[in-house]
Amino acid sequence: MASELIAEAITDYFGERCLDYAEGCPTCEAWAEYDRWNTRTAPADGLERYRPEPVSLGGMVRDPDGGYVTRSQAEELLAAERDKVLFLKTAMEIAQTHCGLKDKTIDKLEADNAAKAARIKELDRCHEGTIDLCNQKTAQIEALEAKLAAAEKALEPFVSFFNEAMKGFTEGYAERTPSDKPVLGWNNAYLLMRHFIEARAVLGGKP
Repeated sequence: MASELIAEAITDYFGERCLDYAEGCPTCEAWAEYDRWNTRTAPADGLERYRPEPVSLGGMVRDPDGGYVTRSQAEELLAAERDKVLFLKTAMEIAQTHCGLKDKTIDKLEADNAAKAARIKELDRCHEGTIDLCNQKTAQIEALEAKLAAAEKALEPFVSFFNEAMKGFTEGYAERTPSDKPVLGWNNAYLLMRHFIEARAVLGGKP
């Protein structure tokens, strides 16, 4: 189970095995350490146990329940234990690095999310401001259109009078007449020919 967890941590942090081993490659070295521990020589089975026996040759006799083993067996057990400790130390370092990387990734994602949230809030404010500006401009346009409609309505009687007055003249007479010629006056105040022509142009030739 521990071996599987270490393999998963190595894969997550360093990635899958490289196709060819490369000296100095962190991924290759991590998998090499993992393989070295997994393929280590297992401790000898069936230990030969001994107990002290002063009267025997060598002072020791075989005993299945004895608390002593031969030097070679002890060295083999110690080597296996050292390998196990080294592997667990390496595994712990890899796991700590892996967890640290995940923590950094989480912190970065949280920072990115916070930045995006702030940007969205800013865009929302911008959007609201744009909507307010559009509403303001729309209201201004509607007000101008209303004023224009009222102005056109006010011009209609003058244009109607002018068209009626021009019926007795040949076509194009108004355009051929000097623009400053008085057409309608009262008490020394006059409306000139160009005033009526311009009013008719504003109404698009409407009567």
